Amino acid sequence: MNDLHSNFTVSKSIESSMTITGEFVTDTLVIGDTTVESMKIGILNVDAAQNIMGLGYGETNSSFISLTEALVNAGTIKSPAFSMYMETPVHSIYAGTSQDEKTGTLLFGGVNKSKYNGTLHTLPIINNPADYRKAFRINITSFSINETSVFPEGPSIQALLDASLSYTYVPESIAQDIFSRLGVTETSTSGPASIPCNTTSSDTKLTFAFGAASFKLDIGLFIERRSVFNDEDICYLGIVAKADTKGADSVGLGANFLQQIYTVYDMGNDEISLAQRNWNSNEDEIVEITTGKNAVPGSTLEKGVADDTKAKDAHEEKSTGSRIDECVGRQLCLSIFAIWTLFYL
Repeated sequence: MNDLHSNFTVSKSIESSMTITGEFVTDTLVIGDTTVESMKIGILNVDAAQNIMGLGYGETNSSFISLTEALVNAGTIKSPAFSMYMETPVHSIYAGTSQDEKTGTLLFGGVNKSKYNGTLHTLPIINNPADYRKAFRINITSFSINETSVFPEGPSIQALLDASLSYTYVPESIAQDIFSRLGVTETSTSGPASIPCNTTSSDTKLTFAFGAASFKLDIGLFIERRSVFNDEDICYLGIVAKADTKGADSVGLGANFLQQIYTVYDMGNDEISLAQRNWNSNEDEIVEITTGKNAVPGSTLEKGVADDTKAKDAHEEKSTGSRIDECVGRQLCLSIFAIWTLFYL
């Protein structure tokens, strides 16, 4: 490990206003049969057990490459793209209790077709605001509770897909409407609000729409049950009012949303593909993400959300891809929009 004698500061704005500092080093990174020399790593000056793997736009945002870009440079994958899917639900009443269960899989340069149902909907990554770095942002056009929209009238809202977020974050006005409709009993200015635990037994559905692509999810996936000292359970709603004012009109879609969605991040074409997660398949059907316009196999570009409305060709090339099974326990430790690979020590 080589010390670059270069310091940095990181601010996390969606879940907290915490600012942390650290320094850059380089080291040799080995993943399977691939060796990446002089990979730049950030060492943070905090006490924590969680690591963050930066997979997003590296050179676009800085002079450094991300892990995804490094794998392209090494010839391991053809395109700066990867797919991600959960192995078990996390942060919900449906989550298991074993701390040894894997909670997520990354497939670099490939798509596992057996892990999703239906159409793989492709959406354009939208231009980042002037004061933001380029990240995995798409337009969300509607968010409904039992078919009743809680989104204001007007244009679509930007949504950041970030698996390092524990919860789903929405603007304050939308959060208050959601709280009212779901019967939230106590709100918090610094975290999730309390909600009756019997809400999980209701037929309430949350629908997230991205143009013609929509995903209807059980309310129980967004409720976390915690035991307290008197053996009573308290439940919390994992849809939280955003604490930051910088992106007050945007949404943060975290792990409790992404656990039910198969996602493909194609930085070569600035696109994200979404599909409903298939929990009933134990077999793999992996195809390679290639290069060019039709890089993601089997995906369909959604009409009305991009200039090119033609469906993508289902060009498929069999490949084992490059897979890394990441994370143990119930907390997802992948940051898909971090600029660097960061390790907490």
